[in-house]
Amino acid sequence: MVFLGATNPKEVELPNITGMTAQEAEETLKKANLKYELEKEEYNKDVEEGKVISQEPPYQANFKVKEGSQVKVVISKGQEKTKVPKFVGTTKEEAEKSAKDAKLKLEFVEETSKTIESGYITKQETDEGTEVNAGDTVKVYISIGTGIKQVVVTSVLQKDVETAKKSLEEKGLVVEIEYT
Repeated sequence: MVFLGATNPKEVELPNITGMTAQEAEETLKKANLKYELEKEEYNKDVEEGKVISQEPPYQANFKVKEGSQVKVVISKGQEKTKVPKFVGTTKEEAEKSAKDAKLKLEFVEETSKTIESGYITKQETDEGTEVNAGDTVKVYISIGTGIKQVVVTSVLQKDVETAKKSLEEKGLVVEIEYT
């Protein structure tokens, strides 16, 4: 039995479509008698939105494929964006969770505060609701309290100077003696 016209498809050179727009890639593949297949779209900070990130099979100089073969393409959705959540008034742990959920990183700066308890965020450099790139770092300030260490002081009245001084210094206090 003989089949007329039943020949193997000829081989064509695989074009490099990486970096092209989706439309340019589709047209280039069509001209080469290849089929365009959108595999997926994904965020990519390095490849502008609407352009080809990668192709399968990958481009190699002088690489040939059978005419009519499919070329799978991954298209960039551009840099992923996110909104900055409210960090002020939250604990470090709560801020870290909110940042992770928003795909952001945090830089903590410790500061003393007479009004805000230690461990809470006092301010943030990027305002809540601001649109930023996913992966960006937001600087937040976290209270370490007043910065004054609280100690319980025992009475040194009626004690000799050296004993009184030693007792206070053991509590971490700096002692200055004045005679009046």
